[in-house]
Amino acid sequence: MSFGSWLTFVGFAGVAIMYPGPTMLTVISYSLNQGRRSYAPVLLGVVLGDVTALSISVFILGLVESSPLWLRIAYFFSGILLLYYGVIRLLGKAGKVDTSFQARSKWKLFWSTYLVSGLNPKSIPLFCFLLGSYFVTNVDVSQQRLILSLTFLALSLSIAALYMSFAAKAKQFTSTRHAKYAFQIAAGVLLSTAGVWALRTALSQCY
Repeated sequence: MSFGSWLTFVGFAGVAIMYPGPTMLTVISYSLNQGRRSYAPVLLGVVLGDVTALSISVFILGLVESSPLWLRIAYFFSGILLLYYGVIRLLGKAGKVDTSFQARSKWKLFWSTYLVSGLNPKSIPLFCFLLGSYFVTNVDVSQQRLILSLTFLALSLSIAALYMSFAAKAKQFTSTRHAKYAFQIAAGVLLSTAGVWALRTALSQCY
């Protein structure tokens, strides 16, 4: 993998993580409501949630890559889902996440964050697209996917930690009307582009 391809992955993944979706809204909310005691369990929940989604994505890719037909099907459905999530954000119809609840223990902080991060509906199709696209075919794919997975986890942990450290400013910034609109458009364009790319890849392999 070239350094340029890796930087493209970093940029794409970074924007996807920074979008204040369910995971980052949960991170901000817990940081404001629970203070520093929430840092360790929440960040651990974010990382392990991403590990779970990444593992599922790698497992799916491992199953389908032995068959060109199933690989095309996986790309096709990933593209459809990503395009769907992108369009509803461009239309401003993305659902709001209620993160106002209070957790009573560090275990509940971890568990609720883990579920939000690991069960984020766009994570698995996004990971399938990213881990299936950014590699060089004449080099060990598993090694490259490990590098990309570790890169994504490092980005996710770093951005979540920054959100927690500047929670009040982050919440104030992400709650303004202009910021919400900008994030909504950026996320919509990002996910729609990924969806079109995945669909194009799936259809191009049919000919």
